[in-house]
Amino acid sequence: MIGVVAAAAALGVAGCGGSAEKVAVKVNKDVITETEFTSRVASLDVMTFQAGSQQGAPGKAGEFVIRQLILEKLIIQAAAQKNITASDAEIAAYVTFAKKYPTAPGAMGDNPLRDDAAFIRDGRTQIVIRKMALGPLKLTEADYQKVYEQFKPQLKEPEQYHLRIVQSTTLKKSQDALASLNKGVAFETVALSMSEDPLSRQKNGDIGMLPETAIPAALTAAVRGLKPNDYSKAPIRVDTPNPQAAPGTPPQVATRYFLAQLVERKASRTPAIDEVRPIVEYQALMAKDPGAQARIQQELREFTLAADIQMNLKQYEDIVKKLKAPPTAPPSQNNPMPAAPPR
Repeated sequence: MIGVVAAAAALGVAGCGGSAEKVAVKVNKDVITETEFTSRVASLDVMTFQAGSQQGAPGKAGEFVIRQLILEKLIIQAAAQKNITASDAEIAAYVTFAKKYPTAPGAMGDNPLRDDAAFIRDGRTQIVIRKMALGPLKLTEADYQKVYEQFKPQLKEPEQYHLRIVQSTTLKKSQDALASLNKGVAFETVALSMSEDPLSRQKNGDIGMLPETAIPAALTAAVRGLKPNDYSKAPIRVDTPNPQAAPGTPPQVATRYFLAQLVERKASRTPAIDEVRPIVEYQALMAKDPGAQARIQQELREFTLAADIQMNLKQYEDIVKKLKAPPTAPPSQNNPMPAAPPR
């Protein structure tokens, strides 16, 4: 039996019960299978690849993915060495936060192509890195509450509006659309047949739920007093800079006329501390230890240098050498919050 196990290990095969998986890389005691590698290559999205390449990651998909898989294992292992893990409940809460506040401090960045598996995977990595950074600081819940109260005004969410619109390039066209509405034609039908905005028109005028800060002031003022399913009783003029104006010419204005129907309004609110805990922990961390990123990078570097990484995919042997090579530049301080490397 010992001979069979040894032979299987030598061949880079893992599995039991008759199923076998070829091992692409062994990172200490953990393995990355070839199936896992090929699956990640197939699911790699362009935004993740671009962001990683801009930060110095390999420019070829296979090299990028195998490097990232190794880094993820190293991070989870380094955290586990400190008895740091991320529970399913913690990951679920973080994913909810990251989807709602993608660009907030402590989040993982806005990427509409990120799938659920990536949210869970990146969420776990983000959580354990943050715990590693916060661990030595001994911050208390009272410390976090103090930070929350300090940033509470900035965390307040603006009023939100779910609207349907009919956009026109002339006042006459907007008045014609309004006449149809006043005759009892459904707003969706008028938007589909008469709106000149190609994006919302194909959705029957629906532009979704938007914060008031993302809606022209004139449009917000017109819909603020409406009840759900009511529509504006006069065309709304909106003047915006013309993006097609020639460079170097005086600013030009594009005038559009809108009819708007209110679908739903959400009142302004301040999220509870647990809804924005990653932001609160980020701010507390920065106040207590502005050099946290460099500290964690150094810890992970030392762990990587001591790691036993066995690459079975010959074309990627240089990845291991590069991971253990001396850094070519000091740790970046542009984003002081320790974050997971790009997927």
